[in-house]
Amino acid sequence: MYKEGKNEEGAREHWKVRKQFISIYNLCDKFKNIQKKSILETRNNYKKSAKIVTITAWCTVPAVIILIFLLSFILYKQILKPIRKLALESDMKKSPAPVRNEINALSKRVNSLVKNINETHAKLEESRESLIQSEKLAQAGRLAAGMAHSVRNPLTSVKMRLFTLERSLNLNHTQMEDLDVISEEIRYIDTILRNFIEFARPPKMQFHMINPSEVVDMTLELLKHRIESYKTDVKVKRDTELPVISADAEQLKEVMVNILLNACEAMREDGKILIEEKIVYPDSSEDSFKKAVQISIRDNGPGISESIKKKIFQPFFSSKEEGSGLGLSIAKRIIDGHGGKITFESEVNKGTTFIIQLPF
Repeated sequence: MYKEGKNEEGAREHWKVRKQFISIYNLCDKFKNIQKKSILETRNNYKKSAKIVTITAWCTVPAVIILIFLLSFILYKQILKPIRKLALESDMKKSPAPVRNEINALSKRVNSLVKNINETHAKLEESRESLIQSEKLAQAGRLAAGMAHSVRNPLTSVKMRLFTLERSLNLNHTQMEDLDVISEEIRYIDTILRNFIEFARPPKMQFHMINPSEVVDMTLELLKHRIESYKTDVKVKRDTELPVISADAEQLKEVMVNILLNACEAMREDGKILIEEKIVYPDSSEDSFKKAVQISIRDNGPGISESIKKKIFQPFFSSKEEGSGLGLSIAKRIIDGHGGKITFESEVNKGTTFIIQLPF
């Protein structure tokens, strides 16, 4: 409509779509606040439960000791042998010599029980953290299902309209390229929605014999306009194309997209990215493969601070205000699913390098 000079009609359609986007954004923001509140309430409940368990345990131990002393004093002759057998059962295996002070031996055994209670409490804290993480994953699954239901239907309509336009209009070469890019971006959005839905489940890899160099080229072509909008200079260092390996091209493209867009957003404008491809022979004992293709993505951005390096691949962790915190965690899961590994090197104010190794 804008090209045909129908500016007012185009503006009206523009604001209709914008209102829908703002509505979805506000709903997502409200949903996020609800989940934050739910997580806080659950965490407080776990703290209360853990506190009750601790108090109960510490109250029970002195009560047991007092009861044992009273029973020993009143019924010493009647229960001496059972108490000795109970208190010294494990010690008798080490030393068959008789012990004259059964109460002292029993006290040692109770102290051992107290130690076990402390260890149990530590394990309980670890379990609580695991439960909180599991609840986050469950909340992400429910959020993904709702988003997919709301967003996928209009996406399908848009794809059908684009297909109709492509067949009905006489487009020139440039317009056809633009239409292809739009279709590819819509497909990419659909892939992201599918990743949210399947995040809590192992990825379903579709392995084929592919050339990783072609995946790199396809990713750069897909992101061409977005990279240009960031005014980022991307170069590929490739002496020769990488060998063919068994992998899922779409999943690897998702990994490349996540890393490249993160780099562009971190550098903002006038940034530089170098993608280097080569074959390596890892000598680390931790690697299960001896030969791998390696793709390194280096930027000259602000780098990653030491305080958050250990959290980079954790689900839902993001240094961006509007980030979902799933990009790099999904990327790591995909590379792990290929039997490879993804690592990074970073220095503050000097840039970051993500290194992907895939066995072949």
